[in-house]
Amino acid sequence: MLLSAWPLLFFQYSNFGTPMLKRIAKFSEQEDGAVTVDWVVLTAAIVGMGVFIGLYIAQPVRDVDASNGRALTSVATQTSVQEITVNFSAPDS
Repeated sequence: MLLSAWPLLFFQYSNFGTPMLKRIAKFSEQEDGAVTVDWVVLTAAIVGMGVFIGLYIAQPVRDVDASNGRALTSVATQTSVQEITVNFSAPDS
């Protein structure tokens, strides 16, 4: 009986672990910084998604830009009629 009762006596008469448990309970009840943490996480997620989307569409935008640049270099102007023609259906080369 003495061997099975010693943990109860030890924790009853000592203050071992109680302050830490009280601090943990008190910390879990506080919600002062929770909104700030939510906003930081939300903002980081939005920035991360923006970077991902930017990297995802960067190469197609470069390809379209190069295609438009090639088409604009082949612009034929006629000074007598003042007409500008651009051939956008030219194959990429």
